[in-house]
Amino acid sequence: TAPLTAIELTDNAGATDFHLTQISLDESGTLVVAPKNTNFRLQFDWAATDTACGGGNCRDQLEVGFHQQGSATAGHRSGCAIDQAISNVNVDTGAVDIAAYKTPNSTGVYELRIHIAQNLACTYNGANDYYGGEPTMVMALFCLR
Repeated sequence: TAPLTAIELTDNAGATDFHLTQISLDESGTLVVAPKNTNFRLQFDWAATDTACGGGNCRDQLEVGFHQQGSATAGHRSGCAIDQAISNVNVDTGAVDIAAYKTPNSTGVYELRIHIAQNLACTYNGANDYYGGEPTMVMALFCLR
């Protein structure tokens, strides 16, 4: 079954909130059959608020990465779909259209997972894996051949 094309992500006891809509991979929805080790296009619209940082805006990331279907751990971050300051007063909105992600180099069924992070930047101090733990929210399924 294909994951939903709209999801909500929350963190900090609900103070950080992202709504993602129109989620699509290669303009094909959220269930994709593709070759291993190939580029794909990730697209979605978003709206967010973040009041977790008190008087100032928070720096938030939406980290995405692949995990074998059903695996609780052993995933790796592919990158950050969003890495920016989010308003603590207004609703920020935007659209993501990234063609730089690559599927894993092994066949099988993989979940593309996503979660909120709050590092100073996606690659701050050489960060190249999840900040704050493995994500659990599945935004897409890939069957790699």
